Amino acid sequence: MKNEATGYTPSMLLYGYERRTPSTWVPPKYDYVVGKVEEEIARRAKEIENWLVEVRAAAKFNAEEKKKARKILYDKTVVPRIAFKVGEKVLMKDHYPSDKFADKFIGPLGIVKVNEATNTYYLVGPHSIRLKEAVHGDILVPFRESKRMIPDVQVERAMAIFQS
Repeated sequence: MKNEATGYTPSMLLYGYERRTPSTWVPPKYDYVVGKVEEEIARRAKEIENWLVEVRAAAKFNAEEKKKARKILYDKTVVPRIAFKVGEKVLMKDHYPSDKFADKFIGPLGIVKVNEATNTYYLVGPHSIRLKEAVHGDILVPFRESKRMIPDVQVERAMAIFQS
């Protein structure tokens, strides 16, 4: 099966032919002389070796062109991320929810330190419990707080106990 990016099958790029080995080659019908099979195999191997250089160069060019085309499509859909600042509250995506009805985000978490070069953030949770590792900005969303969001006292206590 041909690769979408290169336009060639893996065996064509590796060996120069479609899943065949020199032991399975059929002797050519033209100019075939009995007893000179080894010379013919050596000549054909050299031909394939020279041809492979061209095929691999063409495959590399095709892959680079496909990569450029995919980048153009990706760049049309990508949205620049918001840069958070120290002290802001954010929600972090929960990659491993306990069940399908569990919250999709963990938080609110406060930002303690920002590493702008890698777009990573150090976060602190409730009761000043700091997360051990830095978190990438792609899994953070801003936390929007309003006066209507004040929870019941019992719910607030339970959330403080069960959240890290």
